Amino acid sequence: MEARWRKTGQLKDIPRATHDSAGHPLKIGDIELPCYVLEDGRRVLAQGGMLSGLNMSRGTAGRGGGDRLAKFVGGKAISPFVSKHLYDVITRPIRFRAPGGNIANGYEARPQTQLSFFSCLNTQPLATMVRG
Repeated sequence: MEARWRKTGQLKDIPRATHDSAGHPLKIGDIELPCYVLEDGRRVLAQGGMLSGLNMSRGTAGRGGGDRLAKFVGGKAISPFVSKHLYDVITRPIRFRAPGGNIANGYEARPQTQLSFFSCLNTQPLATMVRG
């Protein structure tokens, strides 16, 4: 996939992560989230870590590809509990190059985003759906 992105010029503007949380992820309750600091100073929560923290499998949701978490928050049953800010953050992940060189997707870790995410999770119908 990276070769295809390189041919289309999509790798030019991918920021690099200068620091990661190897060995000490962000812990919120019993959820551990890998996080990174990008060269431009943005702090990013790894998409894969968000999915793991929610006990969601990686890959796509339904047919047509796309981001599993974005499809989840856009679903009929969940969308009433998701703020516009959180929806915008999740549906526009940041593509970055992790310290090991791999390309990853993540979400900017701003306090507003974190509060939106966890207040959304604490909504009873959503908490039941996500945590089972």
